[in-house]
Amino acid sequence: MNQEEIRFLYSELKGYLGQLPIPKDPHENMFDEDSWNQYNEAVNELNRATGKNYNKFLINPSEDHVNLTTFRQKIHGLILRLHAEYFSDEPEPFSGGPGIVISQNQQQTQSVFFQMIFELQDKIDEKISQSKDGSKEKGFLQKLRPVVRTAQNITGLLAQLLTLADQCGIDTETLKRIFS
Repeated sequence: MNQEEIRFLYSELKGYLGQLPIPKDPHENMFDEDSWNQYNEAVNELNRATGKNYNKFLINPSEDHVNLTTFRQKIHGLILRLHAEYFSDEPEPFSGGPGIVISQNQQQTQSVFFQMIFELQDKIDEKISQSKDGSKEKGFLQKLRPVVRTAQNITGLLAQLLTLADQCGIDTETLKRIFS
């Protein structure tokens, strides 16, 4: 079991919850298939990382939608379960205690950062599939993929990206082409 990988997934799950809208009524549905697929993939990664089965927290859509309240409850429940199992020495998430109180501005900044991370992960996966095997670009992207998940802020992410690009012999023009 890799405690660091579990922490990354724990943070990722909190990011997903922060991105979900609060339903206006308990029967409000969500039609964004990418959201629940991405969340379900995180649950599958968690199963692999821990050797445990968290499948009861998976989202099973009804045709082309999920109930937003149910989606939020499952994510919230999984976060609390992970906290109890792995991070009980830390302040409980959502408790409103001093360790968790975050201003709305900080929360919005964090949400934007997580959205950028998700978009970057999608772009990396897309470009890996388009790159030639054995190319510098594909090697760089394959090394970048796990690094993106460990970034704590945009400054750190940029520093890691540029350092890795330099190590792989990727210049700025190639970076622009990769991410355009």
